Amino acid sequence: MRAVEISRSAWEGFIKNSPQKTVYDNSFFHEVHGLPVRYWAATKGSEIFAAVAAIETENGMGPINFQNYCGLLLGKIDTGNFSSAVHLVYEATEVIAEVLFQKYDNVYLYNHWSIVDIRPFLWLNYHQRDRGTYTANIQYTAIVNINQPEDRSGWQTLRRRDLAKAEKARLVTKTCTEIETLSRLQQETYERQNIKRSSRQVEVLPRLIETLFSHDSGVILVTYSDSEPMAAALFSYDDQRAYFMLGGSSDEGRKLGAGTKLISDSFLYFHQKQGLAEMDLVGANSPSRSSFKLGFGARLQPLLSVTKSRPEYDEIPRVIDTSAGF
Repeated sequence: MRAVEISRSAWEGFIKNSPQKTVYDNSFFHEVHGLPVRYWAATKGSEIFAAVAAIETENGMGPINFQNYCGLLLGKIDTGNFSSAVHLVYEATEVIAEVLFQKYDNVYLYNHWSIVDIRPFLWLNYHQRDRGTYTANIQYTAIVNINQPEDRSGWQTLRRRDLAKAEKARLVTKTCTEIETLSRLQQETYERQNIKRSSRQVEVLPRLIETLFSHDSGVILVTYSDSEPMAAALFSYDDQRAYFMLGGSSDEGRKLGAGTKLISDSFLYFHQKQGLAEMDLVGANSPSRSSFKLGFGARLQPLLSVTKSRPEYDEIPRVIDTSAGF
C-alpha cells in the first residue's frame, strides 16, 4: 500500500461510501476558506482504503475556523475476515500517518468517533522518538437522538425549566436567511463570555453560510419574541445527521431560555423537514458547554484527535467546540 495525492473528484467519489463522512468533508466546505487543499490517500492498485483532506496553512495543516471535523476517513473495508480487515485498516492508517508526518510541520486531525485504531500515529518513530511523534487527545461530542423530537423525558431539569420559560413568553422559532442577525447575536454572546472573534472568523462566516445554502446543506434558525430575535443558530446537515455549528443569544433571550427553545425546535425541524434521526451538537469539551448540550438527553461520545507540532509553532488547539453557545 502506498500514499498518493488524489484529485478533488477522486476525493468526492471516495467519501460517498466512507462510514466517517460528515458535511465537513465535502470539498465545497474545504474551499470556503480560500486556502490550498490537497487530498492524500492510501491506495493499493486502483482502490482507496483511507484518505485525508489537508487544508494547508503557512505552518502545515491544522484546524480551520468552523472546520469541526477534519480527520481520517476509511473506505468500506469488508474482507469477510475480521483479522484481515483490522490489518488493512492498520496498514492504510500507517500510510496516511507517514505521509502527513513527512509533508507537514503541524498536523491536526479531529477524527470521527468511529475511528478507534490510531496505533500507527502513536507508534510512528517508536524507537526513535527524537525524530518527532504524534500526540493523541481524547475529546467529546454530544449526540442527540431526534427520532422522537418532542420526547423530553431524558432532559435535565434546567433545560425543561428553560423551555417552559420560553414557551410561557410565547417565543417562536423560524428559519431565516439574514446572516447579520446571526452574526450580531453571536457577537453579543462572545462579549458575555469575554471571547474575541478573529477577523478571519468574521470574514469567512458569510461565505460559509452562502456556500451551505447553495449546496442545500445549511440553515439558520432564529427564535423570536414577537419580531425581535432572541437567539439564532447555524446548522449544517447531510444525509446522516444535523450539526450545530454556532449560535448566540441576546441578554434578554438568555433570560427567557431562548437558546434552549431554539435547540429543542431544531430537533423537530430536522426530523420533520429533513427526515433525520440524529443531531451532533459538536463538542462537549468545557464545563458550561458540556452541561448545556448534555442537558438535552445527549449521548456523550468520545473521539480521538491526533496532533503533530514543532515546538516553535505549537499553536494547535487541543479542543474544538461549537463556536460560542447561548
